[in-house]
Formats: sequence, structure tokens, C-alpha cells
Amino acid sequence: MHSICELTEQDSLDDNFSPINRKLVQRSSKMCRGLEEPKLKSSRTLINLLTSKGSDMLLHTESFHHFWVSLSSLYGIMLVILMFAICLIEVMDNPVQLLSIQGIYLMYLYLGSIAVIICIYIWVLIDSCVSLTSDESEIVTSGSSSPGVFTLNRFNSLKQFSSLKRAHISRSKTSDTSFYLRVGALVFGLGTLVFNGLEMAMYSMMDISCLNDVIFVHPVLHGLFTFLQMHFLFINSQVLVEKFGLAARFGFMHLAATNIALWVRLVIWESGIEWIYFIHLAQTSNIIGMPTTTYESDIPTPLQLRGFPRFITTRHTRDINADYNGTLKNTVYQPVSENHVAQVVTLHQCLNTNSLGQLLTSSMPYLYPFIVQFSLIAAGVTYVMGQNVGVFQTKQSKREPKPLTMSKDQKDAQLSRLYVSQGTSFSGANKGLFLGLLTLVMVIVVVIIFLVVKDDTDFASDTLFWMTSTTLAAILSTGTLLGCVGLYQVRKLCHNGNRLATLDSMLATVSSAGIILYATFSIMVGAVGAATSTPGSSEQKVDTMLTAVNVLQLVQVAVQSSLTAETYRRSSWSRHQLFTKPGRQIITYLLCSNIALWMFDSFITQSWISQERQLRFMGLLSWGLLSRISLPLVVFYRFHSGILLLQIWQNSYK
Repeated sequence: MHSICELTEQDSLDDNFSPINRKLVQRSSKMCRGLEEPKLKSSRTLINLLTSKGSDMLLHTESFHHFWVSLSSLYGIMLVILMFAICLIEVMDNPVQLLSIQGIYLMYLYLGSIAVIICIYIWVLIDSCVSLTSDESEIVTSGSSSPGVFTLNRFNSLKQFSSLKRAHISRSKTSDTSFYLRVGALVFGLGTLVFNGLEMAMYSMMDISCLNDVIFVHPVLHGLFTFLQMHFLFINSQVLVEKFGLAARFGFMHLAATNIALWVRLVIWESGIEWIYFIHLAQTSNIIGMPTTTYESDIPTPLQLRGFPRFITTRHTRDINADYNGTLKNTVYQPVSENHVAQVVTLHQCLNTNSLGQLLTSSMPYLYPFIVQFSLIAAGVTYVMGQNVGVFQTKQSKREPKPLTMSKDQKDAQLSRLYVSQGTSFSGANKGLFLGLLTLVMVIVVVIIFLVVKDDTDFASDTLFWMTSTTLAAILSTGTLLGCVGLYQVRKLCHNGNRLATLDSMLATVSSAGIILYATFSIMVGAVGAATSTPGSSEQKVDTMLTAVNVLQLVQVAVQSSLTAETYRRSSWSRHQLFTKPGRQIITYLLCSNIALWMFDSFITQSWISQERQLRFMGLLSWGLLSRISLPLVVFYRFHSGILLLQIWQNSYK
């Protein structure tokens, strides 16, 4: 007798068969029974010969397959590194003018990506038009399909015309992209389009002499690229391209590299421009009676518009040193030439002389995570699609295992599963749901208070820090404890053989690395501050709390990632599991708490006021780079964890 936790292949076939496929299987089985045994053996021998010994000759249809795969990957890496080099060269002090090389390179990336997406749709239309003349009753079997499942290659060709998935491939050969991840790409893409709209409106009100014509075209091309990619990701992200392998690989790598390059540009360009403007403030400040330079104006600085702490504009005294006779030397902090500083100041004044420019600069801290999260999802999806190009030609055929018979216990569990899983039920999740909703409400209240009082000079900054830190510590502590309980409870579920898709595994690894990066540096800042501060002082308490919160962050991420990976591979198959649903309360709470933490990190953690300790310790440039790399990944980890937990909530307990 088989174990109740075992799911036979016959069960999966019964669940997946459509009425048409079931009839086809019955007919084929009757025909197969009528064949003579010698003919059956000879046919099996011929099939084994073709699929094993001759598989390389028959399936590897593209010449130099692995060579082109490696070359396309190197092409994508080269595009990203080239963007890094161009932005760094323009930001640093040298004769290169700002936005001169960068503008031309961005044009190449945008136009190339738009051309790739348009070409994909063009060959889909051509392929679909050809399918209109095909025989609708043509029946084929796919070597990579599920065992025994037949597909209709040209069935209902009018519907194929509107879908890339149906025009090229069957669903059994698609890459697994979560529907919720595609919805997230749609939401983040809308945020990116809002940024492009504000940028276009700002450029329309600018003086034409400020910037060249190439820069004015950038927001238009970026908006068009974002819109086309949004549609492509939402509708056709599960495609597996089997044609034009050479061109398709380079096309998908160009798309992935463009998305990563845009993130690299934001990190290098924004951090470098802020650092140079900080130097300008140091040179023009009146702290020692120095005359102000001609760069002074009534336009708010980018540091003020983006919500930096007030101390950042007055931190210049450490750069002024006295020599042995008491006279001042190095009175001006000047690591960059005056000419380069003048270029940055002129660019800032050009972009922020109108209200729309100031609005764009002020909203950048909130729109920046949307741009990065959309780029991260798009890069991950297009990279996986590029890796899967031509998989049908290179994938080895596998012999179908003999289906097992169902035991009586399995049949009873199957009936119980069908009975319990009808509709959406919150059984076994009520306590976790209400506790999670309470956490979500608490975070919403804290976020509202933070946004209202963060610019209020009468509100003590220490009070704001303790309010946000205590809230975050409480959520992380609760999530860690309940996650440990969940790891104990989910052991009662049965293994289902599932595993995370390549895309989900890659996104989870990258986003968790961002949290580790942010938390590790914050722990170092807090630990050093607590060790060097006066014992018992408020500064030491703040640094100790900063260290404790980030340690909790690391522990909670480790526990939650382990629970997610373990529960994703388990399901309910016995009557007891279906009715008790072990661990579902924990999964429900973690789902709500991750939504709450996504809001907390989006509005509070990424605010420069919440990073005051790190800014004081590491400086504007170094922490600006680290935060722009890690914080979008911190926010995305919460979003992606919510998607995985929602999939577990729906699939593992039905």
C-alpha cells in the first residue's frame, strides 16, 4: 500500500486532462492494445535509438549553440558595465561634459529595446497569419509535454492571433511566471510611467538652451519602452521562443541589460550629483565669514527637496583644519574642481527653476523604488526567457514512467481534497488573519504620523526614531517567533515534489542579499556608535536600538525564507491535514505582515531621516551608494515574499 503523501502520476493526469484530451487518450490506448507484440517491441527499439543515441543530431538544430549562449551573456554584461563606466566618468572631475556620452548611450539602449519588443510582435503576427491557413484538426504530441497529454497545434487559430503563448507554444512548455508577479510589474510600471510623465512635463517648461535635444527625447523613449515592456510582461511573460534562436537570445539579453543598466545609472548618477552639490554647499557656506559665491540662489537644494536631515547641510567644520600657529588652512573643501561643480550647479538650477522640476525632485525618493522594482522584475523575466530560447530543440526526451495505482486511502484523501477545496475558505487562518490585519493597521497609523511630523521642527527627532524602531522591532520579533512555530507545524504536511521556479528563486536570492547588505552595514554603524558613545547616554541607546532592529531583520529573513522554501514543497493530502491545515495561521499572518513591512520600508525606512545615523557615520557618498543599491531590494523582498506566501496559502492547503 502506498503512502498517503504520495501523489501518483495517474492522479495528475486525471486532474489535467480536458474532455478532448481524455477522449484522445482513450482512443490511442485502444489502438495500442490492437498492435502485435513484435511490432510494439520493434517500435520501442527504434524510438529509444532515435531519442537516446541520436538525440544530439536530431534536437541540437542550431550550430554553435553554447557559443551563442555565452556570447549573448557577455553582450548583456558588457552593456551594464559600459553604463557604469559612462556614468562614473561623467560624474567624476574630468573634461567630459555632463550627459554628453550618457545621452547617446541611453538612446541606443531605449531604441534597441523598443525594436526588440516590436520585432517579437511582428513575427508573432506573421506566425499567426500562417496558422490561419493550417488544418484546425491537426493533432500533435509534444516531447516536452506532460506524459500522455495531447495538444492541438492549430486549434482555434483565430484566438492564436491575439496571444504570443498560443501562437508559438503549448502551455506545458512555458516558463512559470506568477500572475501576482506580473500584476506587481504592472503596478510598478505605472509608477515608472508617472515619473516619465512628470519628467516630460518638467522638460516642456524648461529653457531650451539648458540641455541638448537628446536629453529631451529620453523621457519619451523611456515611457514608450516602459509601456511596451509592461504589456509584454503582463501578457506574454510565459513565452518560450523556439524560433530565431540567435536573434532572440541577443534581444532578450539586451532587454535584461537595459533594465539593469537603468538601475546602475540611478545609483551612480544620483549619488554622484548629490555628493558634488554637497561640496558646493561646503564651499559657499558662511560658517567662517567666507563670502558666498555666485552659485547661491533661492532655489531649494536637491538635498532639501529630497528630505535629507538638516545636519547634512551644516557638516563642514571637520574639513577646516588649523595649522601650528592657529591660522586656518584648507578653508575650502575642494576635492572637485570649480568648473565641474559649476556644471552640476548649473544643471540643478536648470532642472529645478520651475515648480514641476521641484515636484519631480521631491517625489524622487518615493518613485525611485518603483522604477527599480519594475526594472528588477523585467530583468529577471527577460533573462529567464533568454535562457529558455530554443529549449525545445535541446531538451532531452524522457521515457514515461509507468503510472501507479491508487490505494483506498489515497482515493479517500482525493475525495476529501475535492470537498474541502471548493471555493476560498479562511478555515484554519482566522486568528492569523486578524492578527495580521491588526499589524497592518498599526503600520498604517505609524506611516501617517511619520509623514505628517517628519518635517516638523517642533517634533523631537528621537521620539520619531523610537516610535518607528519600536514598531519595526515588534513586527520582526513576532514574525520570527511565529515563523519558528510554523517551521515545526509544516512538518505535518506531505511533500509534493514542487520547487521554486527559476525566476522566483533568482528574485528571492537577489532581494535577500539586499536585506543582508543593508542590515550588515547598519549593524556595524550601530555597534561602533554604541561602543564609542558615552555610557548611558541617549546616543548610545539609539545606536543599541539600531543594532538590535537590524539583527532582528536578519534573523526574521532567515526564518521566513526557510519557512517559505519548506512549505512551498509541501501539500495537504490526508483528511486530517485538509481539516486541520497545520501552519496556515502562521502563513496568513506572515502574508499580512509582509504587506505591512512593504509599506513601512517604502515610506519610512527609505526616508533619509530614518537613515541619519548611517549618514553621519559613513558620509553622503558612500551611504548614498549603499542605500540606493540595497533599499529597493529590501522593499522588493517584502513584495516577493508576499507573492510566495499567497501562492502557498492557495496551493498547499487545498
